[in-house]
Amino acid sequence: MIKWFAANNLVLNLYKINIKKFITKNLTHSTLHICYTEKHIEGTENAKFLCLQIYSHINWKNHNEKTTYKLNGVCDAVRSMVHISNIYTFKLIYYTYFHSIIKYGIIVWSTSSNSGKIFTLHKQFVTRMAGAQPRTSCRSLFKQLEILPVPCHNILSLINLLSISMNFFKPIHLHSINTRNKHHLCRPNANLSCFQKSTSYAGFKIFNSLPPRVTILKNDNTKLKASLRKYLHI
Repeated sequence: MIKWFAANNLVLNLYKINIKKFITKNLTHSTLHICYTEKHIEGTENAKFLCLQIYSHINWKNHNEKTTYKLNGVCDAVRSMVHISNIYTFKLIYYTYFHSIIKYGIIVWSTSSNSGKIFTLHKQFVTRMAGAQPRTSCRSLFKQLEILPVPCHNILSLINLLSISMNFFKPIHLHSINTRNKHHLCRPNANLSCFQKSTSYAGFKIFNSLPPRVTILKNDNTKLKASLRKYLHI
């Protein structure tokens, strides 16, 4: 890596570099001793990369906690504006300050066990936006406001990512018999739970769970995305 930087006339700032080792949760963290030009490069368990809080066990708990803190601030601001704003102002606030936060990196942090807190805040925001009672079901409110909930945003992002490289994946059946699952994709074998929660594995699992009217369009990205979005808005 150092030689590549030197060949491209780039310089590493050794005072801002950290070494991260990714391990499974049943293994203990071991200290790495890496030096370059007599400068020791420190290891870290949690680091910020492209605004994502990445933990060594890849559980995204720290990232979701920081995201929840940001969204709480947006919900508090909306609570104080309920009596002085209309639905158009709330939608502008939603897509500017709320939607942009939950969409960023959703395909990686949505598999975390505490991602449900973000979905709860999403429902609270929609409830206040529609002027409904706190215990009102949000299913009809999401349809009324034409807003996708957090799980649907995750499904849409995963399938969009999967559709880019759809031609590289094999169907689950390689024969010519007309079976009900002929449009499904062959899911790779996985023993580790950390791999089963990965973006690629989750994409296969969700795609094979979609109805046939969506999966049959897997070779046409434009029609696949349009059909999936229509299905998620139902």
